[in-house]
Amino acid sequence: MKVLCLGFSYTGRALSWLAPVYFLSRSPEDVRRAGYLTFPMDSPGLAIDMILDCVPATGQDLPYRPIVERILQERPESRYVHISSTSVLPSGSGAPAEPVPTFDETSAPAPDEARGQARLNLENAVRTVYGPRVSILRSGGIYGPGRSLVERFAREDFARTGSGNRIVSRIHVADLARLALKIGEAPEVLPLVHGVDLRSTPNREVFEYLEKRLGIHIPGNWRVESPTGRRVVSLTAGRLLGQYLFPDYRTGFEDCLRRSRLKF
Repeated sequence: MKVLCLGFSYTGRALSWLAPVYFLSRSPEDVRRAGYLTFPMDSPGLAIDMILDCVPATGQDLPYRPIVERILQERPESRYVHISSTSVLPSGSGAPAEPVPTFDETSAPAPDEARGQARLNLENAVRTVYGPRVSILRSGGIYGPGRSLVERFAREDFARTGSGNRIVSRIHVADLARLALKIGEAPEVLPLVHGVDLRSTPNREVFEYLEKRLGIHIPGNWRVESPTGRRVVSLTAGRLLGQYLFPDYRTGFEDCLRRSRLKF
């Protein structure tokens, strides 16, 4: 399967370990310098089987539309997988006394923040323009080697502690890339899949683990706060993947440590 990745993204780079990926970027020289394939604009003989859309909601929707429309016209069997975000879902409970809700693919989107609304607007635009071949992959917090709380906290960047004891849904980039590829290979178009691991987890549990694992002190009031927010689950991802490489934050963060220059 040949993949065209819109944007020189972290997820697209992870997927390039699984299939040939050609990147369409505003800075193709950066793509080539990093050792990845750029998309040949005339694409002679290059049959794209799947388009992976990793372009964030920036106000300029569908910047690569003419190229994408040409590919979809030339290859009616090709698929379009759009990476969105679980931020399109309600943020959940904001007070300790409120029950924490759980959302899956049957839950209606209802963003209560501007960034979530921008993501939902982009989902709708993609579906409207590119039609029935579109699959929306709503990702939780994407992390992996070089891009995780492990590295942030190790360099004493504790900005994420401002969310207190909020419940976080996340996914390791390797599993997200595998999931995107499985969606593109599925016999039928899957309209919506949640890209999350098996455990949405309160910050307190994660921060306590990282304190012990890294031998550091993490500031904030998260120790005494009750969990708030929401849990996000997937009814489809487990079946597609068969087995997660990193089913929870512990296995994923250990991978980040193994592949990091940091030594703990």
